[in-house]
Amino acid sequence: MFYLYIFTYLLLAHLLADFVFQPYSLVVWKHKSWKGVLLHTVILLVLSVAFFGPVLLTEASQKPNFWAVGVLFLNAGLHFLM
Repeated sequence: MFYLYIFTYLLLAHLLADFVFQPYSLVVWKHKSWKGVLLHTVILLVLSVAFFGPVLLTEASQKPNFWAVGVLFLNAGLHFLM
């Protein structure tokens, strides 16, 4: 069940980054320059961190969950490459 929450958080962040927080000017910039793709990736990463926040810290010790941080950066990196 935990993995379903992770998938849901990432999917929601992805949908918001691709539709709500991506105006037409950013779409055009993405097609012209890698800097537009980088900005879109940063927006995706910020939204992912916002939705993924409860998972980023382990409940017992309040230390970062490095597995979760790795998933976020892997997702953003793959999004940038695609």
